[in-house]
Amino acid sequence: MAPQSLRTDDMAAAQAAASHLFGPTRVVPTRRLPYSLSCIDVLRIGTVSIAQVDYGHPVEVVARGGGPRYVLQTLISGSLRCHGHAADAYPPGSTLLYTPGSDFAVSLGERCRRLCVVIDAQALPDVRAGLGAGDRQETTALRTDTREGMRWRALVEYLAQELQARRRSDVEEASHDRALEQWIVSSAALAYNGPRGEACGPALPRSVRRAMDFIAAHSRERVALSQIAAHAGVSARALQLAFARHLGETPMGHLRTVRLAKARSALLAMGRRPGAVTRAALAEGFSHLGEFAAAYRRAYGETPSETPDRS
Repeated sequence: MAPQSLRTDDMAAAQAAASHLFGPTRVVPTRRLPYSLSCIDVLRIGTVSIAQVDYGHPVEVVARGGGPRYVLQTLISGSLRCHGHAADAYPPGSTLLYTPGSDFAVSLGERCRRLCVVIDAQALPDVRAGLGAGDRQETTALRTDTREGMRWRALVEYLAQELQARRRSDVEEASHDRALEQWIVSSAALAYNGPRGEACGPALPRSVRRAMDFIAAHSRERVALSQIAAHAGVSARALQLAFARHLGETPMGHLRTVRLAKARSALLAMGRRPGAVTRAALAEGFSHLGEFAAAYRRAYGETPSETPDRS
């Protein structure tokens, strides 16, 4: 089976691909490079997804609670900083381990390329049983000086070569895939159960996470900043400062981002039905169609009426 490949200069498309792989993800370029493409290759084998990700630009990435999946992220080239960690930057060869439901925020430097392995949680029942409540939303670094770390590094090198080989040939090898899936799952179990480095800690403070959850649940309603702040348990000013620091936007700006994303999903689902743009905009809380169209174009580089062509 050949991997699914994405080559695009549309950061919204790259963000959508990342969200499909990791869970809700926000990717914001900190600097645009000329003639640079985001390159994402994903190979799905049973309960495992193998992905090589290069956004093509220096970016800030914030992923929200990736759901019932484990993520092991190995830096192949470039630089990576994990927000909330004492280290200035991780060198190539470093692996970060994410547990189900964990948030994470990272800064990726120019030409940063990562090999990511995403495993459905049910494939690692022994790991889930061994994690305490405080560990379930923890991000840690795999120690490279241990047997588990060296084994994982060797596996990553093989997986990078396997992705490259499969881009050239789509011959299915069922028996090989089953063995490869078992190898990945068993190696991941050793990595999670073995010695780990210093915890990065939650990427987002509790007030921001509560605010984001409230916004996601009430995005179609008329929501005021004071309501969001009250649910988050902080003042409106404190919430604005926290959003600016950790997400680079305001709470109301995040509300608009969520509404636009839901409207885009609705447009892709409805296709070219008459009145689709109006229905999607009104359903997601936009009362002025002109303002909706302008905000949509700024976010996705196309008009709402052009989006169904991508479906």
